[in-house]
Amino acid sequence: MRRSGMLVVAASMVAVMGLAACGGGAKSSQATPGESGTAVASAPPTLTPSATPSEDTEAPDLARRARAALTGSSSVSVLHEQPSEVKNPTNRVSFDQQGSCAGEMAVEHGAILFRMIGDEAWSHPDRTWVEYDSATRSHTPPEDMDEVLALMLKWSPRTGNEAALQDYRVRCTVKPVADLIWSDAPETKTSKVTRVGTGTVGQTPVVILRSAGRSGVAMVSVAAEGTPYPVKVELVPSGSQPGATFTLNGFGEPLGIERPRQSEIRVPSTKP
Repeated sequence: MRRSGMLVVAASMVAVMGLAACGGGAKSSQATPGESGTAVASAPPTLTPSATPSEDTEAPDLARRARAALTGSSSVSVLHEQPSEVKNPTNRVSFDQQGSCAGEMAVEHGAILFRMIGDEAWSHPDRTWVEYDSATRSHTPPEDMDEVLALMLKWSPRTGNEAALQDYRVRCTVKPVADLIWSDAPETKTSKVTRVGTGTVGQTPVVILRSAGRSGVAMVSVAAEGTPYPVKVELVPSGSQPGATFTLNGFGEPLGIERPRQSEIRVPSTKP
């Protein structure tokens, strides 16, 4: 494939990755590895019977315990889903307290995958986006697609790009979810929490709380057996604020996030 054609595709990728980095939203799942090859947690949370909340546990106390269980977990995986018309409607991330994070964020016609370890970060578009963009915008001939994929599915270093790093840091934190469960901070203070029933999330029995405060109204599903982890938090839409659903699992599980091998990293092109 001619070098000029390859540069056109590379420029398109950089543009969409920059656009995604400027998008809002918190995080994201179970984080499926996709083309990233990143090992992430996907099993349901390990429960500790001694911590099972009793039926007479007051709703505010259970909410506080759920928040503490979430913020105190050494690692967690979050799937963040929003209405399809919202930018980046789906985000999946897994992260730990040591600053390692891996995930993917939805963009038009595909997704951007990323990894972050401390102040180092890498990203690349997924195969779906590369194939769509190459065929529709770059008009890559079919016989050259394998060469394009080999280049574009490599990790592009984002270290030093403060906008991208800050975006990943925002996505890789439990605070937006934790503030919906319970918060004493003035700007996100919770005003009232009530029990509304019981149910299941996956195979996990849960106690369902309604938590209202400055961050909005949320339905919080707390594990009814073992440690009271919040396994699902649903932000109720209100006015111009769209709804959102956070599904959480993998509490305290090792993530196995690693730096890409040198052969997996894309070397930026330079002009001759």
